[in-house]
Amino acid sequence: MNYKKTLAGVLAALITLTGCSKEELDDFVQNISNDTEVIDTNKDYVEEENVVEVIDNTELISEVENEIKEKEVMYLGYIKNDTKVYDDTLETNVISEIGKFQKVVITKETDYYYFIEDENGIVGFINNEDAGILPDMFVEVDISSQTVNFYMDNELYMTTPCVTGNGGIHTRMGYFEIAYKAYDTYLKGPGYKSHVYYWMPFDQAIGLHDADGWRSEYGGDIYLTNGSHGCINMPYEAAETIYNNVSAGTKVLVHK
Repeated sequence: MNYKKTLAGVLAALITLTGCSKEELDDFVQNISNDTEVIDTNKDYVEEENVVEVIDNTELISEVENEIKEKEVMYLGYIKNDTKVYDDTLETNVISEIGKFQKVVITKETDYYYFIEDENGIVGFINNEDAGILPDMFVEVDISSQTVNFYMDNELYMTTPCVTGNGGIHTRMGYFEIAYKAYDTYLKGPGYKSHVYYWMPFDQAIGLHDADGWRSEYGGDIYLTNGSHGCINMPYEAAETIYNNVSAGTKVLVHK
């Protein structure tokens, strides 16, 4: 809207009513025009004692957009590649490194980063391409602690001691899936033939199974001197629980 023309039109109509000369009215209009500020309706204003202050919303909008992009989540994940952990400045301060196949808890995500906590309590950001989201159901084999953890509905359902491979036949780390299940069968190899009730292979001839037929103890440092042939030896009841709940395709995460 042209405020000068509108105001001039109104004042011109007053010439007849007031008897003022055109020169006097023109001077009056010019004085008002010089004191008039054109308002940008796309900005917010705060009026205080006849003073108009323009508020720049650019920084506020930027902060809101960043908050929207950083979403609160709660996932269990695993590390795909050896990766660096950054503090809040993201790409400047490295506070730790996490090895491949380690399990982490993901609590926030952005377009490019996950905010994670590892099992040692280290928290920070990692590139999201270096981590994967674990499914609601999976089996975790922790070689260092000699334990098997079974997760269902994204929660720890069962944990049990185990014995993994050693003596030249180590249990390989990785992210696998159960190939099939077999009940009441025999495992055969060079120099041995062992009967098991619950057999769940996930890495070719390496699998999860019960071993009460020849073991009475599990966990600790047993694997260092009396390890398996690479398989994950478990107590009968633990193997039974996992067997009765998993199926072909269930993921298995093996790490140290």
